[in-house]
Amino acid sequence: MVTEFGRMVSVGPAGSAPGTEIIVESLFENIPARLKGLRSKNVELAHIREVVINYILCRPGLAFSFLSDGQTELAHVPAEEMRGSLTLVFGPKVASNILYGEAEQEGIRVQAYMGRLEQTRPSAAELILFVNDRPVKSQKMVAGVLEAYGSKLMKDRYPVGVVRVFVEGSAVDVNVHPSKREVRFVDEPMVLAVVKKAVEDSFFEPDLSYKYDLTKFSENFESSQKLAIDETTKALQTTLKIQENSHEGVGKPLVIPLAQVMGTYILAESGGSLLLIDQHAASERVVYESIIRSIETGDEVSQRLLAPLVLQLSPLEIRTLEENRETLEKAGFMMEPFGRATYALRSIPTVLGIAQGESAFRNILGDLSSMSPTKRVGLEVIWKVACHTAVRAGDPLSESQMRQLLSDLMHTSSPYTCEHGRPTMIVLSPADMERLFKRRL
Repeated sequence: MVTEFGRMVSVGPAGSAPGTEIIVESLFENIPARLKGLRSKNVELAHIREVVINYILCRPGLAFSFLSDGQTELAHVPAEEMRGSLTLVFGPKVASNILYGEAEQEGIRVQAYMGRLEQTRPSAAELILFVNDRPVKSQKMVAGVLEAYGSKLMKDRYPVGVVRVFVEGSAVDVNVHPSKREVRFVDEPMVLAVVKKAVEDSFFEPDLSYKYDLTKFSENFESSQKLAIDETTKALQTTLKIQENSHEGVGKPLVIPLAQVMGTYILAESGGSLLLIDQHAASERVVYESIIRSIETGDEVSQRLLAPLVLQLSPLEIRTLEENRETLEKAGFMMEPFGRATYALRSIPTVLGIAQGESAFRNILGDLSSMSPTKRVGLEVIWKVACHTAVRAGDPLSESQMRQLLSDLMHTSSPYTCEHGRPTMIVLSPADMERLFKRRL
């Protein structure tokens, strides 16, 4: 079938393999005003690539090829399946470590292909969403994904990945916008809940410790005769799991501290792997989950002081306190007016020492006053408490203190990141070490 500027030129049989071939030439040649409005070749090519990529992602079982001026821009074969589609979009480094999760409830099915925690972006541009294999834009779905990541993700960072939602056609309205890129669900809360569950499912088993490309580091020490590295050999980093006490006796510690480095990091060993742990980030995660657990279980989160701390507050501190009183009290601070510009601090979070009470309280008020009011949510206050309570960089730690901190960290729900999403540890497996020292070629 051949058309020319919207007019049918010819229709006839053609000998070819099963499938569809589309050739576009001389676009808008008969409409100079529209032709003039086209962007540069590379910009328009990028838009076309995005359309083809979306087809490849939602139909990984079909073969696709995209050529421009005789040059192949994209090619996908069915044998590569979804892994091949993801490689075209995100590159082999992200695709080879993709995390997969799925969930299904009340006729709603969601597949989530998510990048690892170290593979994030400053915007949600590389978080690609589909509804019934239609590419869509949805801030609420993005929010559902971010909610699933929770404190595993650094602030103002977004994951890369693909989320595919499948629902009955009658349960979704695709005519919200002329571009058909926005949709509305009959039961939106349920859809978002299943999206969150699918993303959470992708975190269930994998080792979430941060992985880095160590070959660049090792290249600094290579001889002039470059050594070949077997790219197919993958470093298998041990998943850190809590060892249960056996009936014969108490099991060996999961993570064994070896030394404190630069007063900031803990060098440790676990299952033959070498761990470098940020003591402040690790302590933040422990304190944060301790507070959250106390709130969820109804345990006491504050300790009442025998003698209240009487604090003279500035006008800005008073305004910040009153605007955030409910969340401050939820975090464990109990205070009441005690005269002009004076407040009596009667209780502080149990994780704080009495000596830290006033300084932590003032620091948290200072942090909150500099934040946008829209960001002052309950968790923000708890994050600040955890940050000001945690072991600091530069604090000397004894062997028993390091051992206790690492034990507490391994018993948290997310030992690989602090509550801000920063990594708590870097893991070097035996394979990583062998590659660094060129023992494995």
